[in-house]
Amino acid sequence: MNNKIAKTMDLEQDIDVLNNRLNDSEMVRAQLANEINGQADQLRTQKELIEAQHKQIAALEHSAEMQRKRIFEQEHEGQNMKNDIGRLVDQKNKLHKDLEGATDHIISMEEKVFKSNKISLEVLK
Repeated sequence: MNNKIAKTMDLEQDIDVLNNRLNDSEMVRAQLANEINGQADQLRTQKELIEAQHKQIAALEHSAEMQRKRIFEQEHEGQNMKNDIGRLVDQKNKLHKDLEGATDHIISMEEKVFKSNKISLEVLK
């Protein structure tokens, strides 16, 4: 009978050891679960940050494309303005040349009128 009591006590000790191990395992499992949950939260936060950064990148790319278009349009407009200025300078030079010709003609006509008036005055004397 003593043998049975000793075996029962041994079994109870073994059960206590196993219960302690089970409790330790449960604590480790709970700690690991907490770590996993924390890492999952960090992962979600990082994913949200990445998504926000992707949106920001897309917005910046769109803005850059709009700036490129504006620059192209301004360069094109600048070239058109240069062409317009060139045409205006040519027109100004032509008008200046025409004005010089007209001035020469007027001076010639004034000289003729002066001579004519002079002759008329001499005839009248």
